[in-house]
Amino acid sequence: MLATSRFFDLRYFLNMEKAILATLAYYDVLDLPLTLVEVASFLISPKQVDPFHQSFAGASVVSLDEIKTNLDKLIGGGTIATHDGFYFLTGREKLCAGRLAQQKNAEQKWEKARRYISWAQAVPFIEGIFASGSLALGFMESSSDLDVLVVTKPGRIWLARLWLSFWLELIGKRRRGRDRVAPDKICLNHYISSDALTLRWHSLYNAQTYLHLVPLLVRDHELINRFQRENNWMLNYVNNWPDLNGWQRRAVKLNHWLVGWAKVGEAVLEFTGLAVLLEKFARALQKSRIARGSKNKGIGRITINEQELEFHPHSPEYAVLNKFNQRVKQLPGLADYQENNSGLEL
Repeated sequence: MLATSRFFDLRYFLNMEKAILATLAYYDVLDLPLTLVEVASFLISPKQVDPFHQSFAGASVVSLDEIKTNLDKLIGGGTIATHDGFYFLTGREKLCAGRLAQQKNAEQKWEKARRYISWAQAVPFIEGIFASGSLALGFMESSSDLDVLVVTKPGRIWLARLWLSFWLELIGKRRRGRDRVAPDKICLNHYISSDALTLRWHSLYNAQTYLHLVPLLVRDHELINRFQRENNWMLNYVNNWPDLNGWQRRAVKLNHWLVGWAKVGEAVLEFTGLAVLLEKFARALQKSRIARGSKNKGIGRITINEQELEFHPHSPEYAVLNKFNQRVKQLPGLADYQENNSGLEL
């Protein structure tokens, strides 16, 4: 048994170089060079790049020293390069020039996102709002909108969506489906109920997207831990959960008056029975509008039920994973490694 364990352990760390290379290839598709810490945080699981190894539940904690050692080996082999503290596939040095500008854009957009979402604390039936996409990762073009995942109270997903949409419409910061470009507007494309935190659509793209959500507004910190526990499937794709220490620095500072207003509103609506009636009204109204606006679909997914509302009719997932699969075919040791999308409608 000991010999077998050592064999698997050796195989795990032999795959570390492949995992690092695959990670850099994935973010190369997104035109993003990575720092040492980001390589560790975004690392594709070494088990994922070797199907033979997927049945082994080996250690997933990898030190920065191990990552650095393997990066140096890959640089020595000419497969990757480094510049200004960033790592990238050889020949992609030009990515570094735009990276600092993208980080600056992200910082400015974080300030705007906090300002817009701060007043949403007064909206009833919202338990959390998480920054997603490039906002969460911290690199953005000046034209980028602000993607968020909204967590609502059970049975009130339609009502919460209606009121949050109304608030952002009121201040002119809600991205509409017809907007081709919507800089600094909030994209409300995904809602889930707090009694159904497990995301059903599994892929490397979704793991990389949702593993790195950053809390923007959270009433109860335990929501973060619950989300991680209920989405442990992501660790089949990515090596570890990112370190969220200090996330409060990014998040909206809770205003007890606004949160209190929302809680009082919830209590009154539930006690009087209006919550049930308004939920039915909100559902009927929004389903009618969704049906009228969902004719122009591309490759993507629209999910509509009482626990999840997802609007990604033109999801980047299909294109990103296709490009990724083409990239890794050309890299040493990864010719047989391919990733599937999450079952998007074509």
